[in-house]
Amino acid sequence: MKSIIFLLLLLTLVSSFSLPQTPKSHLSPLPSSTSLSSLNALSLSGGNAIVPPPKIPLPPSYILSSSLSSLIGGYDTGVIAGALLYLTPALGLNNQPFKIGLIVTACTFGAILGSLLTPKILTTKGRVPTLKISSVLFLISAGLSGYSPTAEFLILARFLAGIAMGAVSTAVPLYVSETSPTEDRGRYATFPQFMISSGILISYAIDLMILRFCGGE
Repeated sequence: MKSIIFLLLLLTLVSSFSLPQTPKSHLSPLPSSTSLSSLNALSLSGGNAIVPPPKIPLPPSYILSSSLSSLIGGYDTGVIAGALLYLTPALGLNNQPFKIGLIVTACTFGAILGSLLTPKILTTKGRVPTLKISSVLFLISAGLSGYSPTAEFLILARFLAGIAMGAVSTAVPLYVSETSPTEDRGRYATFPQFMISSGILISYAIDLMILRFCGGE
């Protein structure tokens, strides 16, 4: 199971690094026929007016690959429910409800921090670099989670995953909306939320299979 999860994370990382960047606003000469507001923009920008970037519709495969980060975020949210059945005795947490609570909520606290940091990164670096950073964080978190010898180590790993979750919860919808064809934007805009829900469902299904075939109380 760990190898499957690692391959999925690696696929997310590779796909995020292959995504094309959305265009940034650029300066271009103002056309001859302008409105009063355009003339004001012209005078304030020293002869050039800021023109909104054109939309660049992308194939559905790009939009789907960008949404894979949301799938991983949903998986990290739900998988801990079944994993705790084995982690509690393995890490000696039978009488430590506070640490168990921290393991569960570490993703949430990380997501709060990630959502606070993301707007600045989105503005200065762009959508695709933000997705690349979140993919790397997911990959690091997966490796640390698999290695975790102590509860504190696992809390740190899930906190990093939470930061990535907070980032993709903002970056993915923005990227999808900016790169979707106008006529299909409403449909494609549902991809991130669909992926989150699918990730949670997949994590529950994997937990159930582990309990069914590996045993557990």
